[in-house]
Amino acid sequence: MFLKSVRILNFFYYAIFGSVILKLLFLKTGFFVFVILKLILKFYSKLIF
Repeated sequence: MFLKSVRILNFFYYAIFGSVILKLLFLKTGFFVFVILKLILKFYSKLIF
């Protein structure tokens, strides 16, 4: 029983820790990706129209 609760706590700890890291990475890289996608869309719209 104790081991099971420790395993669950470990899982929650890693899940929360991982999600925080992913959020930080996504906020940093997501901004760059957003800017790059906007630039690509602008470029393509100029080519098409």
